[in-house]
Amino acid sequence: LFYAPNESSDTPRPTVLLCCGHGLHGKLNPAYQRMARHLARRGANVLCPDNIGQGERTPMGHRGVVVPFAAGISLQGMIVMEALAWLNWLSERDDVDSSRLAAIGNSGGGTLTLLLIPFAPQLAAVVSTGYPSSFNFIARKEKKHCHCNILPGITSQLEMHHIYSCFAPKPLLLMQGNGDPLFPEDLFHLNARQVRRAYQQTDAVDQLQTIVVPGGHSWDDQRLQHIGQFLADHLQLNAAEYDPAEPILPETDTCLSAWPTDALDADALALQITGRDIPQGLNLWNVFPMDAPDELPAASTRGETRQILAQMQAFLDGDRTCAI
Repeated sequence: LFYAPNESSDTPRPTVLLCCGHGLHGKLNPAYQRMARHLARRGANVLCPDNIGQGERTPMGHRGVVVPFAAGISLQGMIVMEALAWLNWLSERDDVDSSRLAAIGNSGGGTLTLLLIPFAPQLAAVVSTGYPSSFNFIARKEKKHCHCNILPGITSQLEMHHIYSCFAPKPLLLMQGNGDPLFPEDLFHLNARQVRRAYQQTDAVDQLQTIVVPGGHSWDDQRLQHIGQFLADHLQLNAAEYDPAEPILPETDTCLSAWPTDALDADALALQITGRDIPQGLNLWNVFPMDAPDELPAASTRGETRQILAQMQAFLDGDRTCAI
Protein backbone atom coordinates (compact mmCIF):
# COMPACT_ATOMS: atom_id res chain seq x y z
CA LEU A 1 0.00 0.00 0.00
CA PHE A 2 1.32 3.45 -0.93
CA TYR A 3 -0.07 6.43 0.96
CA ALA A 4 0.34 10.05 -0.15
CA PRO A 5 -1.04 13.39 1.06
CA ASN A 6 -4.20 14.63 -0.62
CA GLU A 7 -2.59 17.94 -1.55
CA SER A 8 -0.75 17.97 -4.88
CA SER A 9 2.83 19.20 -4.79
CA ASP A 10 5.67 19.69 -7.22
CA THR A 11 8.13 19.27 -4.36
CA PRO A 12 9.38 15.79 -3.42
CA ARG A 13 8.05 14.68 -0.05
CA PRO A 14 9.65 12.96 2.94
CA THR A 15 8.85 9.26 2.74
CA VAL A 16 8.53 6.44 5.27
CA LEU A 17 8.93 2.69 4.77
CA LEU A 18 6.54 1.11 7.26
CA CYS A 19 7.90 -2.36 8.05
CA CYS A 20 5.23 -4.87 9.05
CA GLY A 21 5.66 -7.28 11.92
CA HIS A 22 3.41 -10.24 12.65
CA GLY A 23 0.34 -8.07 13.05
CA LEU A 24 -2.83 -9.78 11.84
CA HIS A 25 -3.56 -9.19 8.13
CA GLY A 26 -0.12 -7.74 7.38
CA LYS A 27 -0.26 -4.35 5.69
CA LEU A 28 -4.02 -4.18 6.38
CA ASN A 29 -3.49 -4.39 10.15
CA PRO A 30 -5.44 -1.48 11.68
CA ALA A 31 -2.46 -0.07 13.59
CA TYR A 32 -0.26 -0.03 10.48
CA GLN A 33 -3.01 1.63 8.47
CA ARG A 34 -3.64 4.30 11.10
CA MET A 35 0.09 5.01 11.36
CA ALA A 36 0.40 5.37 7.59
CA ARG A 37 -2.68 7.58 7.24
CA HIS A 38 -1.55 9.82 10.10
CA LEU A 39 1.88 10.32 8.51
CA ALA A 40 0.29 11.04 5.12
CA ARG A 41 -1.85 13.73 6.75
CA ARG A 42 1.36 15.19 8.15
CA GLY A 43 2.77 15.47 4.63
CA ALA A 44 4.75 12.26 4.11
CA ASN A 45 4.50 9.44 1.60
CA VAL A 46 4.27 6.01 3.26
CA LEU A 47 4.97 2.62 1.67
CA CYS A 48 3.69 -0.41 3.60
CA PRO A 49 4.43 -3.74 1.86
CA ASP A 50 3.69 -7.24 3.06
CA ASN A 51 6.82 -9.21 3.95
CA ILE A 52 7.56 -12.60 2.40
CA GLY A 53 4.93 -15.05 3.60
CA GLN A 54 2.91 -12.52 5.62
CA GLY A 55 -0.39 -10.74 5.07
CA GLU A 56 -1.60 -11.24 1.52
CA ARG A 57 1.60 -13.18 0.77
CA THR A 58 0.91 -15.87 3.40
CA PRO A 59 0.76 -18.63 0.73
CA MET A 60 4.51 -18.20 0.18
CA GLY A 61 5.25 -19.74 3.58
CA HIS A 62 7.01 -18.00 6.43
CA ARG A 63 6.89 -19.28 9.99
CA GLY A 64 8.59 -22.65 9.44
CA VAL A 65 10.47 -22.40 6.12
CA VAL A 66 13.87 -24.15 6.18
CA VAL A 67 15.26 -24.20 2.62
CA PRO A 68 16.68 -20.63 2.80
CA PHE A 69 18.94 -21.69 5.70
CA ALA A 70 20.09 -24.80 3.82
CA ALA A 71 20.81 -22.61 0.78
CA GLY A 72 23.17 -20.46 2.84
CA ILE A 73 20.94 -17.46 3.50
CA SER A 74 18.00 -16.92 5.88
CA LEU A 75 14.36 -15.90 5.74
CA GLN A 76 15.12 -12.62 7.51
CA GLY A 77 17.98 -12.02 5.08
CA MET A 78 15.55 -12.35 2.19
CA ILE A 79 13.17 -9.91 3.88
CA VAL A 80 16.03 -7.41 4.35
CA MET A 81 17.04 -7.79 0.69
CA GLU A 82 13.49 -7.04 -0.38
CA ALA A 83 13.20 -4.03 1.94
CA LEU A 84 16.43 -2.62 0.48
CA ALA A 85 14.91 -3.01 -2.99
CA TRP A 86 11.84 -1.10 -1.82
CA LEU A 87 14.07 1.71 -0.52
CA ASN A 88 15.85 1.85 -3.88
CA TRP A 89 12.48 1.99 -5.63
CA LEU A 90 11.37 4.86 -3.40
CA SER A 91 14.62 6.76 -4.00
CA GLU A 92 13.99 6.68 -7.75
CA ARG A 93 10.50 8.21 -7.54
CA ASP A 94 10.10 11.87 -8.46
CA ASP A 95 7.71 12.48 -5.56
CA VAL A 96 10.17 11.19 -2.94
CA ASP A 97 12.76 13.36 -1.19
CA SER A 98 15.55 10.77 -0.93
CA SER A 99 17.31 12.89 1.71
CA ARG A 100 14.32 12.41 4.03
CA LEU A 101 13.75 8.66 3.99
CA ALA A 102 12.80 6.86 7.20
CA ALA A 103 12.01 3.29 8.24
CA ILE A 104 9.67 2.41 11.10
CA GLY A 105 8.39 -0.88 12.52
CA ASN A 106 7.23 -2.81 15.57
CA SER A 107 8.02 -6.38 16.67
CA GLY A 108 9.09 -8.15 13.46
CA GLY A 109 9.10 -4.69 11.91
CA GLY A 110 11.41 -3.63 14.72
CA THR A 111 13.70 -6.48 13.71
CA LEU A 112 13.68 -5.31 10.11
CA THR A 113 14.35 -1.67 10.93
CA LEU A 114 17.29 -2.75 13.12
CA LEU A 115 18.79 -4.88 10.35
CA LEU A 116 18.34 -2.18 7.71
CA ILE A 117 20.68 0.16 9.60
CA PRO A 118 24.00 -1.34 8.35
CA PHE A 119 22.78 -1.72 4.77
CA ALA A 120 20.70 1.42 4.14
CA PRO A 121 22.87 4.50 4.69
CA GLN A 122 20.26 6.56 2.84
CA LEU A 123 17.92 6.36 5.84
CA ALA A 124 17.61 9.70 7.62
CA ALA A 125 15.63 8.38 10.62
CA VAL A 126 14.71 5.01 12.13
CA VAL A 127 12.00 3.94 14.58
CA SER A 128 12.41 0.44 16.07
CA THR A 129 9.88 -0.65 18.67
CA GLY A 130 8.77 -3.87 20.33
CA TYR A 131 12.15 -5.53 19.70
CA PRO A 132 15.18 -3.61 21.14
CA SER A 133 16.69 -6.00 23.68
CA SER A 134 19.35 -8.70 23.16
CA PHE A 135 20.04 -11.33 20.50
CA ASN A 136 21.37 -13.53 23.29
CA PHE A 137 18.04 -13.35 25.12
CA ILE A 138 16.10 -14.24 21.97
CA ALA A 139 18.40 -17.15 21.18
CA ARG A 140 17.90 -18.61 24.68
CA LYS A 141 14.10 -18.63 24.54
CA GLU A 142 12.74 -22.11 25.12
CA LYS A 143 10.05 -21.87 22.46
CA LYS A 144 9.63 -22.52 18.76
CA HIS A 145 10.61 -19.31 17.03
CA CYS A 146 9.07 -18.02 13.86
CA HIS A 147 11.91 -18.72 11.43
CA CYS A 148 12.19 -15.04 10.45
CA ASN A 149 13.51 -14.54 13.97
CA ILE A 150 16.45 -16.94 13.51
CA LEU A 151 19.66 -15.08 12.61
CA PRO A 152 22.42 -17.67 12.04
CA GLY A 153 25.65 -17.07 13.93
CA ILE A 154 24.68 -13.64 15.22
CA THR A 155 25.16 -14.31 18.95
CA SER A 156 28.83 -15.15 18.36
CA GLN A 157 29.34 -11.93 16.41
CA LEU A 158 27.51 -8.94 17.87
CA GLU A 159 24.60 -7.60 19.89
CA MET A 160 21.68 -5.34 19.09
CA HIS A 161 23.24 -2.27 20.63
CA HIS A 162 26.20 -2.57 18.26
CA ILE A 163 23.87 -2.29 15.26
CA TYR A 164 21.66 0.45 16.70
CA SER A 165 24.80 2.40 17.60
CA CYS A 166 25.86 2.37 13.94
CA PHE A 167 23.01 4.80 13.25
CA ALA A 168 24.56 7.55 15.39
CA PRO A 169 24.39 10.50 14.99
CA LYS A 170 21.13 10.27 13.00
CA PRO A 171 17.67 10.35 14.64
CA LEU A 172 16.72 7.03 16.27
CA LEU A 173 13.66 6.18 18.37
CA LEU A 174 13.60 2.97 20.45
CA MET A 175 10.41 2.20 22.37
CA GLN A 176 8.44 -0.55 24.07
CA GLY A 177 5.53 -1.04 26.45
CA ASN A 178 6.19 -1.70 30.11
CA GLY A 179 3.84 -4.70 29.95
CA ASP A 180 5.42 -6.25 26.86
CA PRO A 181 5.27 -10.03 27.49
CA LEU A 182 7.96 -10.80 24.92
CA PHE A 183 10.83 -8.58 26.09
CA PRO A 184 11.78 -7.68 29.68
CA GLU A 185 11.90 -3.96 30.42
CA ASP A 186 15.34 -4.33 32.03
CA LEU A 187 16.79 -5.58 28.74
CA PHE A 188 15.31 -2.60 26.91
CA HIS A 189 16.99 -0.23 29.36
CA LEU A 190 20.31 -2.07 29.08
CA ASN A 191 20.24 -1.86 25.29
CA ALA A 192 19.19 1.81 25.46
CA ARG A 193 22.04 2.70 27.81
CA GLN A 194 24.59 1.06 25.53
CA VAL A 195 23.23 2.83 22.45
CA ARG A 196 23.16 6.14 24.31
CA ARG A 197 26.90 5.81 24.89
CA ALA A 198 27.50 5.81 21.13
CA TYR A 199 25.29 8.87 20.71
CA GLN A 200 27.19 10.62 23.50
CA GLN A 201 30.48 9.90 21.75
CA THR A 202 29.14 11.49 18.55
CA ASP A 203 27.69 14.49 20.43
CA ALA A 204 24.21 13.54 19.25
CA VAL A 205 22.32 12.55 22.39
CA ASP A 206 19.48 14.86 21.36
CA GLN A 207 18.96 12.67 18.27
CA LEU A 208 18.22 9.54 20.34
CA GLN A 209 14.94 8.78 22.12
CA THR A 210 14.56 5.65 24.24
CA ILE A 211 11.12 5.38 25.82
CA VAL A 212 9.11 2.87 27.82
CA VAL A 213 5.38 3.60 27.75
CA PRO A 214 2.38 2.01 29.48
CA GLY A 215 0.99 -0.91 27.50
CA GLY A 216 1.79 -4.24 25.92
CA HIS A 217 3.64 -5.35 22.80
CA SER A 218 1.68 -3.82 19.92
CA TRP A 219 1.35 -0.27 18.67
CA ASP A 220 -1.47 1.63 20.35
CA ASP A 221 -2.76 5.19 19.92
CA GLN A 222 -0.18 6.63 22.33
CA ARG A 223 2.72 5.06 20.44
CA LEU A 224 1.33 6.03 17.04
CA GLN A 225 1.09 9.65 18.17
CA HIS A 226 4.61 9.61 19.59
CA ILE A 227 6.10 8.10 16.43
CA GLY A 228 4.25 10.65 14.34
CA GLN A 229 5.68 13.51 16.37
CA PHE A 230 9.21 12.06 16.30
CA LEU A 231 9.12 11.84 12.50
CA ALA A 232 7.54 15.28 12.24
CA ASP A 233 10.42 16.75 14.25
CA HIS A 234 13.14 15.07 12.20
CA LEU A 235 11.63 14.94 8.71
CA GLN A 236 10.06 18.42 8.89
CA LEU A 237 6.46 17.25 8.65
CA ASN A 238 3.46 19.46 9.24
CA ALA A 239 1.16 19.53 12.25
CA ALA A 240 -1.85 17.22 12.18
CA GLU A 241 -3.96 15.73 14.94
CA TYR A 242 -3.97 11.95 15.22
CA ASP A 243 -7.44 10.53 14.58
CA PRO A 244 -7.99 7.05 16.09
CA ALA A 245 -11.40 6.83 14.40
CA GLU A 246 -10.18 7.54 10.88
CA PRO A 247 -11.70 5.02 8.42
CA ILE A 248 -9.38 2.27 7.23
CA LEU A 249 -9.47 -0.44 4.59
CA PRO A 250 -11.18 -3.73 5.50
CA GLU A 251 -9.07 -6.86 5.76
CA THR A 252 -10.68 -8.12 2.54
CA ASP A 253 -9.34 -5.20 0.47
CA THR A 254 -6.37 -7.10 -0.95
CA CYS A 255 -4.33 -6.27 -4.02
CA LEU A 256 -5.16 -9.61 -5.67
CA SER A 257 -8.45 -11.49 -5.70
CA ALA A 258 -6.49 -14.76 -5.34
CA TRP A 259 -2.84 -15.66 -4.90
CA PRO A 260 -1.36 -16.77 -8.28
CA THR A 261 -0.94 -20.52 -8.52
CA ASP A 262 2.40 -20.12 -10.34
CA ALA A 263 3.90 -17.70 -7.79
CA LEU A 264 7.21 -18.62 -6.16
CA ASP A 265 7.04 -19.62 -2.53
CA ALA A 266 9.76 -18.72 -0.01
CA ASP A 267 11.70 -21.93 -0.66
CA ALA A 268 11.69 -21.50 -4.44
CA LEU A 269 12.68 -17.87 -4.06
CA ALA A 270 15.69 -18.85 -1.92
CA LEU A 271 16.81 -21.35 -4.55
CA GLN A 272 16.42 -18.79 -7.32
CA ILE A 273 18.47 -16.24 -5.37
CA THR A 274 21.29 -18.64 -4.49
CA GLY A 275 21.28 -21.01 -7.46
CA ARG A 276 21.42 -23.94 -5.03
CA ASP A 277 19.63 -27.27 -5.41
CA ILE A 278 18.21 -28.17 -2.01
CA PRO A 279 15.77 -31.02 -1.34
CA GLN A 280 12.37 -30.29 0.15
CA GLY A 281 11.11 -31.63 3.47
CA LEU A 282 14.03 -30.49 5.60
CA ASN A 283 13.78 -29.80 9.30
CA LEU A 284 15.83 -27.07 10.95
CA TRP A 285 17.95 -29.70 12.73
CA ASN A 286 18.99 -31.10 9.33
CA VAL A 287 20.60 -27.75 8.57
CA PHE A 288 21.96 -27.05 12.05
CA PRO A 289 22.77 -30.55 13.37
CA MET A 290 23.88 -31.26 16.91
CA ASP A 291 25.32 -34.21 18.78
CA ALA A 292 22.14 -35.51 20.36
CA PRO A 293 20.28 -38.81 20.66
CA ASP A 294 17.70 -39.68 18.04
CA GLU A 295 14.99 -39.65 20.68
CA LEU A 296 14.76 -36.54 22.85
CA PRO A 297 12.27 -36.13 25.71
CA ALA A 298 9.90 -33.19 25.68
CA ALA A 299 11.58 -30.40 27.61
CA SER A 300 9.07 -27.66 26.93
CA THR A 301 5.39 -27.21 26.17
CA ARG A 302 6.32 -24.53 23.64
CA GLY A 303 7.95 -26.61 20.92
CA GLU A 304 9.76 -29.82 20.05
CA THR A 305 13.04 -30.23 21.92
CA ARG A 306 15.07 -30.89 18.76
CA GLN A 307 13.62 -27.76 17.12
CA ILE A 308 14.52 -25.58 20.11
CA LEU A 309 18.07 -26.99 20.24
CA ALA A 310 18.49 -26.47 16.48
CA GLN A 311 17.43 -22.84 16.88
CA MET A 312 20.02 -22.32 19.60
CA GLN A 313 22.63 -24.01 17.41
CA ALA A 314 21.67 -21.72 14.53
CA PHE A 315 22.14 -18.57 16.60
CA LEU A 316 25.57 -19.80 17.68
CA ASP A 317 26.83 -21.26 14.42
CA GLY A 318 26.47 -19.64 11.04
CA ASP A 319 28.41 -22.31 9.12
CA ARG A 320 25.25 -24.26 8.22
CA THR A 321 26.81 -27.73 8.02
CA CYS A 322 23.81 -29.37 6.37
CA ALA A 323 23.29 -33.00 7.42
CA ILE A 324 21.40 -34.21 4.34
